[in-house]
Amino acid sequence: MLAAILFYAVLFLTLVVLPALLILCFLLFVDNERRLWKRVGPTVTPALKRFIERPSVRKVRERFPRIVSFVGRRLNPRDPWGLPATIATFVIVLGLWFFAGVIQDLVGKDPLVVLDIRLHNSVPLFRSDRALTRQQAARRDTDPRHRRHRPTLCDSQSNDWTRASHGRLDRG
Repeated sequence: MLAAILFYAVLFLTLVVLPALLILCFLLFVDNERRLWKRVGPTVTPALKRFIERPSVRKVRERFPRIVSFVGRRLNPRDPWGLPATIATFVIVLGLWFFAGVIQDLVGKDPLVVLDIRLHNSVPLFRSDRALTRQQAARRDTDPRHRRHRPTLCDSQSNDWTRASHGRLDRG
């Protein structure tokens, strides 16, 4: 039982808390981007220039100019097909990777999937009678088979038509 609690705590942290914190950090960055670059820019710009001017980096730029220009265009934040498209592509590929991992776990009957199925099937054991009554009432209200029939004008016409087709309609 402790392992299941620990597993679901870690699962909650990784699937709810961590993405929420990442979204919060991203939104704070977007809101304060200019102030951040005003503070960090004077420190980062000379360091980047020193890095670019290193002999090993200069050799790579001279040897592979097309690849370097392609990477430069892909990381350009001003171009819509630059950094935004690169980040969007990365997020889509990452989402597909996670989806494929879940499908692989389902097909391979991973022990966590088996545990999840067992936990899902054990939920009715912990229900109270009151919750079960509410659930049955909600099911009864939404299921068309359990609704009470309320006759309408169309129903009476269809019933007349049915009786007429079977020869049981009295015409006064």
